[in-house]
Amino acid sequence: MIKIDNQEQYDTFRATKLQSVHRRTNPYYCEEYVNCKREYRIHVSNIGNDELFSVRKLVNEDVPKEKQWIKSIANGAFVEDFDKPTQWPAMVSECKKALKAIKLDIGCFDVKYKKTDGSFYLLEVNSSPAMGEKTKAIYITEIDRILKQKHQ
Repeated sequence: MIKIDNQEQYDTFRATKLQSVHRRTNPYYCEEYVNCKREYRIHVSNIGNDELFSVRKLVNEDVPKEKQWIKSIANGAFVEDFDKPTQWPAMVSECKKALKAIKLDIGCFDVKYKKTDGSFYLLEVNSSPAMGEKTKAIYITEIDRILKQKHQ
């Protein structure tokens, strides 16, 4: 990922990166950067109304300021104990709708939240997220439930 903050950076990117690859096989795509301090990972399935498991994504204090916009296990931590914002039910509901729209049975969404106005943004869905032991156990149980429901 590359964060481009202004036209000059974009022009440099185009000149150095985009011209070095064939136009039809361009490996880059662009998306709007959403400036929010809080980011969550919300795991959902197509069964039930609640999330399966959620964490707040944090960045380590020693990460340089220009790299703090990336929140990942490589530069931070996923914290299980956190205060959920008042928009949480709507956030989970939108994750469930998106899961259904893309026809997945289970997945996790990275969601940014703007505390100042309560807005939130679904950044991406992970159909095969990195898992610790707790997440793995939850997925094993939930996939079993999904398969039983599908084959009843």
